[in-house]
Amino acid sequence: MENKEELLDLIYDEVMGEIQVPEPDPERWLEQLRELVMESFRVFSAHADIAKVGLSTIPTGPNGLRIAEAQLAIMLGGGVPPKVAAIMIDRLGLYVCSDTYEGSLYISRQRASGKDLVSFMGEFFGQIETFYRSLPAGRFPNLVGQIDNLMEAGGTERFEFGLDLLLRGLASHVEAGPTTKG
Repeated sequence: MENKEELLDLIYDEVMGEIQVPEPDPERWLEQLRELVMESFRVFSAHADIAKVGLSTIPTGPNGLRIAEAQLAIMLGGGVPPKVAAIMIDRLGLYVCSDTYEGSLYISRQRASGKDLVSFMGEFFGQIETFYRSLPAGRFPNLVGQIDNLMEAGGTERFEFGLDLLLRGLASHVEAGPTTKG
């Protein structure tokens, strides 16, 4: 082991080992990719601090390679063009790591506060809501008018919303029917 970064890369790959990958089914490729990303989100949320490592490395360990191979097999089997599939591996990893790392920052703030998670988050977002409601409606009509919508969704719901947008964009690159052509 050369340095701290190498150790973190090993830990990162070990965490990735908890992610279950499906056997690719071209008929269910989009659903399978969504399930795989949600599984990654679940695992990284449980180890949120390590998500920071994923923002500064390209996984080359056995578990990272296993997941990348599965993602490619799923996408290529579903007819996603090879270049699009290759780029999407990076984008999906960035999306998962960014979201779970942000979550880890909230957890750090919660721990530092000494409050339980529910109390901390309720108080934190309550303060944000109060602030937005106090904004002058003439200057910020959309923020004030949409405060309920802005505050309504929680972390997982927001993650799923963003993932669905990414996957719809990915699906727009598929012409007709599954194929394994490269």
